[in-house]
Amino acid sequence: DVEEIAATPGLTYGLNIVLTSLRIKRDSNIVVTDINFPTSVYTAHAMKRSGLISEVRIARLYDKHEDIEDHIEKLIDDKTSIVLIDHVSWITGYKIDLRRISEKAREKGSYLIVDGFHAAGVLPINVRDLNVDIYLTGTYKWLMSLHGGGFIYVRKDLLKELEIRYSGWFGVRDSPINR
Repeated sequence: DVEEIAATPGLTYGLNIVLTSLRIKRDSNIVVTDINFPTSVYTAHAMKRSGLISEVRIARLYDKHEDIEDHIEKLIDDKTSIVLIDHVSWITGYKIDLRRISEKAREKGSYLIVDGFHAAGVLPINVRDLNVDIYLTGTYKWLMSLHGGGFIYVRKDLLKELEIRYSGWFGVRDSPINR
């Protein structure tokens, strides 16, 4: 559905729009992985430093667990507001089982936000089949476009929950352009 897609000047820009628009509790946590692209991890830590969340939990690929999905699932609890993971790791190429993680995230009332930068253009992506809440990507790399482009998918039923705090003059209904 066209309402679920937004164009952005890049994945990082889109991620910051999403993270500043979600209504999350200050005593909540964000789960990331040690194979995430650094931007999402840095952003999660910045949210903690700013008092927007209380904890950043890091699932580790090689940490006495059968697989990273086990570790991610163990870190998600009733205080988890966001699970922020890469679909495909930038450093290892590991592909995370998003459907599996989405089940646990939904069970606990957490948003599943996915950085799809290293999957888009390589893997077939059906966000509905993957059952993700928010999926972001940039246009260069495997989409073979220029720097400065990106996309955000937000599941339609979540749109009403967003409180957009980062917008421009075309982002409001009462725009002088429309008068």
